[in-house]
Amino acid sequence: FRLEPPRPVRVGLRTQNEWFFRQSVVAFEQSGGSLQLVEESPDIVVAEGRPNGLSESTLIFAPSDEEASAWELIDETIIDASVPVVKLAEHPILRYIDAEYLRFPGARKIRAPESAVVLIESEAGVPLLYTVSRNGVGTVVVNLNPAQNDFFLSPRFPILVHASAEFLSGQRQLVESSY
Repeated sequence: FRLEPPRPVRVGLRTQNEWFFRQSVVAFEQSGGSLQLVEESPDIVVAEGRPNGLSESTLIFAPSDEEASAWELIDETIIDASVPVVKLAEHPILRYIDAEYLRFPGARKIRAPESAVVLIESEAGVPLLYTVSRNGVGTVVVNLNPAQNDFFLSPRFPILVHASAEFLSGQRQLVESSY
């Protein structure tokens, strides 16, 4: 008896720095097929800022739009997020990441919606990584600018993209030997 592998999470990109995001998705597409880069009908969208008209589940980097519903911008000033406080280390998004070593370059002072689940915050209580769902659409917000301090080159970057995609799609990939 053999189970078929799970369907890959279809990922669309709406980013300014598309090359780095593309490589993160393609790496998991080529090494097991858990993610699939698509132009149309994505399960989730990886975005920077908040592109208008998103209805798919979304992973967003670099909050910068005070009209966005996933956060409220309080201050444009970049905050000190050098010592993140991990609130939910067992959350599926943080499962394969040493969260205490994550850095959040370019983080801004934002307020998460009341219904948000904050996974990591700054020492001052500013949310740095959280999830929120509105009208059945899930969002993961990462309060950083991925182009700063070479975060794109960090080994944590593609893992964060992958874990968020799995979480938002509702698919949790099993280790191959277990199915």
